[in-house]
Amino acid sequence: DNDFSFSNNTFRVTAGSTLYGLQLYYINYTSQNPAATVVFENNDLEFNNTSTTYARLAYAYYLHNRNNIVSIKSTSGSTYSQLLNYYCYYSQAKNNTLNVEHSSGGYLYNYVNYNGNASDSVLNNQISLKGKSTSIDNYLAAYLYGVTKNNIINISNTSGPVDNHVGYYNYGGLFIGNETNITTTTGTIYGLKNYNYNGSATGGGIVGNRFDLKSTSGTIYALYAYQAANDKYISNLITTKTSGSSYLYSAGSGIYRDLYMFNNTFHSNSTGSTNYLIYIPNSRSSTYSGNSIFMNNVFSRTVGTGNAVQIKDNSNIIADYNNYYTFIGSTKFAATSQSLSTTSLQTWRIAVDQDSNSLTYDPGYMDISANDYRPDPANANSWSVHGRGMHLQGD
Repeated sequence: DNDFSFSNNTFRVTAGSTLYGLQLYYINYTSQNPAATVVFENNDLEFNNTSTTYARLAYAYYLHNRNNIVSIKSTSGSTYSQLLNYYCYYSQAKNNTLNVEHSSGGYLYNYVNYNGNASDSVLNNQISLKGKSTSIDNYLAAYLYGVTKNNIINISNTSGPVDNHVGYYNYGGLFIGNETNITTTTGTIYGLKNYNYNGSATGGGIVGNRFDLKSTSGTIYALYAYQAANDKYISNLITTKTSGSSYLYSAGSGIYRDLYMFNNTFHSNSTGSTNYLIYIPNSRSSTYSGNSIFMNNVFSRTVGTGNAVQIKDNSNIIADYNNYYTFIGSTKFAATSQSLSTTSLQTWRIAVDQDSNSLTYDPGYMDISANDYRPDPANANSWSVHGRGMHLQGD
């Protein structure tokens, strides 16, 4: 409960049954002594197993977790990685490299800055998760109180799903400046899954991040609002590419409390016949009384003729100053309860009483083929994203 140091160690562990490869927790947890030296640093750890594997550095106060390299490989069972601030308080995880591979079925769970307090931070870490027919759950901004910043996260899987939780019971935390790349062959991707269950969490900020989501033929839900509440997504770049179905924004069973999308760029390079910019199939209800709020965003797709924006009705959407555009094909708007399907933005405005100042115009990206979605100052079309939009206080 006082000074603790685990530093400059090298371990290579191979096992054939349930492995508790790293099991350090309840560190300085009872006394919560801010003067204690609690350090986990400069370690090189490798765990190889043919069964369920646990790696935990958790339930700690005033922990400095930095400059470690940890590799976990498992061929069956499930893998639990809780190494970057899991129930840690006044703690920092910085400059670590984490590689986790689970090569056959089962589950892979990884937790980053999961629960704790507003003084926690996870900074400049490199995270790689690889699965093969595995269900991957990665909790990036979940029960987030502190700051998760400037991390690089790479996730790959074959036929298994990837649930990447970015908006999960957040309590004022900030997820900022991170890069997330997810690829599968046929597995479904939930790139930014927002789940709140009962709307009780106060929400957090997801700001200035990049999410690149690719599958050979799997379905991609980019920003997936499932019983969501209160989070704010600001100035993120979110892209998808698949021959299967793509949903840049979709609302699952409903929105508990308002969800805010401001100043984001959403782009689909997907080629499937189902290729939505926005998809909201539900109406407001007494349980799901929140709105999906879209202001100052660019929603675009490279190709598409099906519905680009589809809602049931206008009871749970607030939208204005957005740009909706399809480069090859047409941008079609639909409101199913009103039997509306139109390529006319003006008809859409009148029917749903939204998007009064929105437009459908080439946003003038720098270079889509190079994944560069900045406005190109040499392209006259870029006026559509310059000097327009509603002013947001503090932005």
